[in-house]
Amino acid sequence: EVPGHGSPWPFAVKIAAGKTDAVTGEQWNATSRRWKATPTRTYTAPLPAPTACRRHDMNVQDFIAKKRRGERISMVTCYDAWSARLIAGTAIDCVLVGDSLAMVVHGHDTTLPADSVMMAAHTAAVRRGAPEAFIIGDMPFLSYRGGIERAVENAGLLMQAGANAVKLEGAAGNLETVRYLVE
Repeated sequence: EVPGHGSPWPFAVKIAAGKTDAVTGEQWNATSRRWKATPTRTYTAPLPAPTACRRHDMNVQDFIAKKRRGERISMVTCYDAWSARLIAGTAIDCVLVGDSLAMVVHGHDTTLPADSVMMAAHTAAVRRGAPEAFIIGDMPFLSYRGGIERAVENAGLLMQAGANAVKLEGAAGNLETVRYLVE
């Protein structure tokens, strides 16, 4: 509840004096400069079913075709099954499980603590939440710099966890690895 607001809806926009709040139905009292409480209404909506995903047919070739046609490709970052389930009901082209989860979810100061095991666990959670989505697993720092064998092993972890593709950063020093992974 927002202090002095009288409503559990912190995002409720209060209209001008003498008006009624559209979300809570509370009345503004210009004299006391407070909202007059009325019974709070609760609004709920069911989560979309994972099968509602409209992008289940996406594949790597579709991305190439969209780029050639000059179409935009939409992507959103996601770290957990609950959020993935919400995304599954949208027209988002793909979902990125980014190494930023080390900071956003785990509270680290950098992305460096994210390793392939952590990335695989979150990739699997996103896959469970959005079983039909095109998921890109972010290969964490140094997971692909130790040679092609290491890159294949770490890419394999993400693919086994449910990624349709992997992302690594920077072409310099990685082109041979990228070629090997793609072929």
